[in-house]
Amino acid sequence: MIMQTEKNRKGKRWQSVIVSLFLAVLFSLIIAFLAFSNWKIIQKRTELNAKIKQLKEEIYILGEKNQQLKEQISQSLDQTHIEEVARERLSLKKPGEEVMVVLPPPEEQSAPPKDVEKGFLQKILEKLGF
Repeated sequence: MIMQTEKNRKGKRWQSVIVSLFLAVLFSLIIAFLAFSNWKIIQKRTELNAKIKQLKEEIYILGEKNQQLKEQISQSLDQTHIEEVARERLSLKKPGEEVMVVLPPPEEQSAPPKDVEKGFLQKILEKLGF
């Protein structure tokens, strides 16, 4: 009887060791899974933060461009701007005004230089009187 109780105790010890080992492995796997998931989430968060930063910069640039366009629209509706464009681009004038156009200086036509060396054949023809 004593032998059987010692065998039962040894069997129960092995069972408790196996159960403890199984629980330790299971716990380790759960922790590894959670750590891996956390790592993936951190990577995704970093990517999204970079994208957010890029989009904020793009919004800022587009806002500035929008402001410039609004200023150009308000300026183009101004009567003095319309008159200035009509004078410069369309060469229009008000009644009673005279338009003066400044022309660039004429280009001098270049004559061929006299001391250009003549070819061998031309020199022979000149000596022969042709």
